[in-house]
Order: sequence, then structure tokens, then C-alpha cells
Amino acid sequence: MLVPGFVKENLQSESNVNCLMLACLVLSCLVLPSRFVAVSALTNYYKTSISPGSSILDIASSWVSHYPLNFPETMKRISGSGMNRFEMQANDQVRRKEFYDYD
Repeated sequence: MLVPGFVKENLQSESNVNCLMLACLVLSCLVLPSRFVAVSALTNYYKTSISPGSSILDIASSWVSHYPLNFPETMKRISGSGMNRFEMQANDQVRRKEFYDYD
């Protein structure tokens, strides 16, 4: 079951697909704002808690670190370790990157 009340067979009808898309849109409107509030709170926490010139180790780093935009210029060093090389390469805030493949 994809969404309560929807089963794969129901997606054969265009109206059911449109209904599913509408349900997903409504759900995303409810979830995304709270995610942005959480990310903003985390970024503000980093901004007020980490002193300029600090060295940072971002453990389990991914494609984004949620640091304030000026951190790469104001921090002594930002290093990261993570499992996904492609995601970490997209992270423009982490300067020194270590990859660990546990598979």
C-alpha cells in the first residue's frame, strides 16, 4: 500500500493517480515547513555555538551540513567523514573529506 486507501491496482486510473498526487502534495505541505524550521534552528545553533576559527569534524556527513553560509571562510577547518562519496562531493562546506564504504 502506497498511501492509506491506495493499492497499486488503483493507480491504473488517471483520476486515482491525480488523487494520489494531490494527497502527496498536501502531505508535503504539512511536512516541509517543519523541516525548514528544524534546519533553520540547527543552522542558528551552529552560528551561536561554534566560535570563529574553530576546527569542525562533521561525522556522518552527507550532501549538506547545515552550517551558516560563511562558515567555510570563518572556520579554521571543516572536515567530514561519510559513507557516500557522491553525496559528500556535493557538500561545498566540507573541505577535507574522508569516505568509508562499510559494504
